[in-house]
Amino acid sequence: MARLARLAVPGYPHLVAHHAGTRDVIRDDADARRLIDELHGALAAAGVALHGFALMARGLWLLATPADARGLGYAMQSIGRRYVRWVNDRRGERGGLFAGRYRAAVLDPATASLSALVYVESLPARLAVAPEQYAWSSCRVHIGLATDPYLSTLPAYWALGNTPFERQAAYGRLLDAGTERGTQERLEKALAGGWVVGSAAFIGQIQPLCTRRPQLSRAGRPRRALAVATQG
Repeated sequence: MARLARLAVPGYPHLVAHHAGTRDVIRDDADARRLIDELHGALAAAGVALHGFALMARGLWLLATPADARGLGYAMQSIGRRYVRWVNDRRGERGGLFAGRYRAAVLDPATASLSALVYVESLPARLAVAPEQYAWSSCRVHIGLATDPYLSTLPAYWALGNTPFERQAAYGRLLDAGTERGTQERLEKALAGGWVVGSAAFIGQIQPLCTRRPQLSRAGRPRRALAVATQG
């Protein structure tokens, strides 16, 4: 079966994951600093706003909004070329770092973007590392412990409070609560298939902008065909 084309819709946030292959994407602070530099440069050049990220040994996760449907693809290709070449030169190794294509899911800004940000910034907890203590994610920016001029604040994050302190405190509570299992599974399923995550109203709104179907088709016969069959 031919794989579906990757779905990218300009002007909407996307959850992005690029998993590692047989080698770690980052091994130390020098790797992480270089990847962040490449990430900032590639996204800015491609017109993609970065809202959040987590750099892990086993992959790269982003929350970003492209201004152009091709922007994410250009940025990820640039990172794949420039960072991988730098890593190979540094380590004296050859070959790629990432396992196949990157994955992306379009998000409903109102109902899915903030939970996706929590999902990304909570990933270090899977390594028994407190998210606020992990240096190579955007978490510390969102709870007021660091700054990053390259980050574009997610509108849903702005809505958490009227002052920076209110927003940071409210987001900290969300981070402490973590990602519910159902939400985690929904986001990871959307990433695996490249589906849109959001309310039914949002799916209907965004469908005309999509170059392919936005969600997994229901199993079984179409309802219309089934209704005709049962009337016969």
